[in-house]
Amino acid sequence: MIPRSPPDSAAHASRPPSLRPEGNGLSCPSERTWSRRQWLGWGLLGGLLGGPLGCTPARRGPTPEPVSLLNKPTTSSQSVAMEFARVLVPGHRRRLLEELWRSSDQQAIDLNTRKRLIRNGLRVGVLGQVLPAPLRSLLQALPVAEDQLSDLQRQMHAAGLLKPEPVVQDHTRLSLKYDQARDLDVGLPQASLGWVWQGDHGRSHHRYTQATPRIRVTPRLATGGALQVGVEPFVAHGPLVPQFSQALAAAPDDPFQPGVAQQKVLLPDAAATAALQLGETLLFGPTFDLQGRREESLMGDAFFQHSSPIPGDWLVLLRLIESKFEDLWVAS
Repeated sequence: MIPRSPPDSAAHASRPPSLRPEGNGLSCPSERTWSRRQWLGWGLLGGLLGGPLGCTPARRGPTPEPVSLLNKPTTSSQSVAMEFARVLVPGHRRRLLEELWRSSDQQAIDLNTRKRLIRNGLRVGVLGQVLPAPLRSLLQALPVAEDQLSDLQRQMHAAGLLKPEPVVQDHTRLSLKYDQARDLDVGLPQASLGWVWQGDHGRSHHRYTQATPRIRVTPRLATGGALQVGVEPFVAHGPLVPQFSQALAAAPDDPFQPGVAQQKVLLPDAAATAALQLGETLLFGPTFDLQGRREESLMGDAFFQHSSPIPGDWLVLLRLIESKFEDLWVAS
């Protein structure tokens, strides 16, 4: 057996007390054991700081943008991106609507068309890129009328179960091809829809059953590259009979008899066209006589009317946007 040399006294004295061997050397950790623990401690410390020693901590990527539930249209040489919404205007907000019409550029429509529309309770205007104060107020949800609540509704309101009623409906984004029309709903289906039209040659009466008011939107490129947006109201009316219902009454050898589709009646006298720049908004809706009700219901009074659950009138908004944009008509 090779004899072990005695430890160097100077090295022995320079060691920390906890590392000096005592007795048979088994009652305290050796230098090798302490070194492992030291590395283990450094490893744990490095892990807490974001990674092992000698490695660069992984960098976070950019925060993803929030996902929108709306469609994402694209702008190309053959199409244009637009934003569409309907805003419900209750009766007590009609003055705000009249202020909005005064804030809009109604001279974007030719004079004869403008006179004809106003005579029938209709207006078309253009807003700039900055929304005026009346429209921002119209976009706000209807607050809960606490003084009109029942005891049960007051309890529900105190518990946070009754929320303000939103007025922005059908908010969506569209990709519209040039010279191709897109039909959009203005209001809900009605059992009967009728009005008086004040034309250049006198008055005419219009009445439809099982009718839905809609508008036809058509973008066009004018000379010089300017965008012209045409809006033409129409009425889809009449019963809609599914094809299989007709097939039940048809001959056995002709099971594919077509159904009866709703009729579409365009109203060219109430159509208008306006030029839009990027970020501008086209308004199409009713105008009212705030001094009192008319004796006869004009087109603007009936076409945009909404009866329940909140009585009011619809206002149509069309905004020219880019493929990358922010929501405009979601009131904060």
